[in-house]
Amino acid sequence: MAVLPTESWDRLWDRLESLATALERLGSNAILASGVRQESRLVTQSYFREARPALLSVRVPAHLIEPFDGLMQDLLRATNGKLPKVRQLTKVLSASADLRTDIEVSINQVLGEEALRRAERTDYSPTEQKIIYTLSV
Repeated sequence: MAVLPTESWDRLWDRLESLATALERLGSNAILASGVRQESRLVTQSYFREARPALLSVRVPAHLIEPFDGLMQDLLRATNGKLPKVRQLTKVLSASADLRTDIEVSINQVLGEEALRRAERTDYSPTEQKIIYTLSV
């Protein structure tokens, strides 16, 4: 069975939401404090090292992953700028949240299809097969 991506994906979103909260407290024109910069870097590392490989392992389509990749790259670029402002990071986090639902729908569809395939491979006795056939018609 494929490794479920929900754990690393959920951890990533916990961190992204915490980062968004920290940015809100700073105000949109503030320059990032070093602790927030470090957390932003760690969030992008978490995505590329843990969540992204897990998404790929369950075949989340590239047309959903690639835009999110770009946003995480933008987050890192904004964080590593000379004088990164909160507003830059907030825009990236907002765009990331817009993609979240589509990716989660895809995760659930893929996992549901996998569960169906596993159920279809189950060996049923002749009696159980007759019952299943009767119930399905």
